Amino acid sequence: MNRNIIVTGGAQGIGKITAQHLLMNSFTVSIFDIDEEAIREFEIESGNSSLAFFQTDISDEESVKKSVLLSNARFGNISGLINNAAIQIDKPITQLS
Repeated sequence: MNRNIIVTGGAQGIGKITAQHLLMNSFTVSIFDIDEEAIREFEIESGNSSLAFFQTDISDEESVKKSVLLSNARFGNISGLINNAAIQIDKPITQLS
């Protein structure tokens, strides 16, 4: 069984390094990132079948649900999450759902 890990914000920076480390340790990795150019660059350099990219806006619940379903369909399971992406929210935490 694959050990599929979702890495949000995983197409660049710390998220990308984390994803590469997971791949070297026999995990499958689902990258959720909004930056289409960063995704494309990582895809080109990786060429790894244990890696899948999903353009995802993590501030949009429907976008996240869609990507989770696609990741699960691709790898058959989800074993963990590295919540690396940052988002800007302009309201108090008490007003968030």
